[in-house]
Amino acid sequence: MGIYAPRAVHQASDSMAYVKKANKILDGSYDRRRRKKPWGLQKDGDLWKIWYEAARHKSRNSIKVSWTKGHATKEQVEQGITTEFNRVTNDISDKVADMGIKEGYEEGLLELAT
Repeated sequence: MGIYAPRAVHQASDSMAYVKKANKILDGSYDRRRRKKPWGLQKDGDLWKIWYEAARHKSRNSIKVSWTKGHATKEQVEQGITTEFNRVTNDISDKVADMGIKEGYEEGLLELAT
């Protein structure tokens, strides 16, 4: 089904909620809950269904999801709270997400806010 990454994947996120749910899906413990509450009845269920299917087709054992400190400072890197790599890549991810909002949703968000 579809295109998938041929190698193992490691995602790092500064959202603990995302990390917890993704790891429950990966370890299979989320399947029980999903049977009780279908994707369509869950918050962001449409997106989580896509993630679930992609993980299932790729192989849950080839995906790792971990937490990283978001909006980290150089001082936090020096203190060992995070690494310079995680700090820089998290900052890049935030900028890309902001660009996506501005390019695809800014007008709709402005309408909603007003």
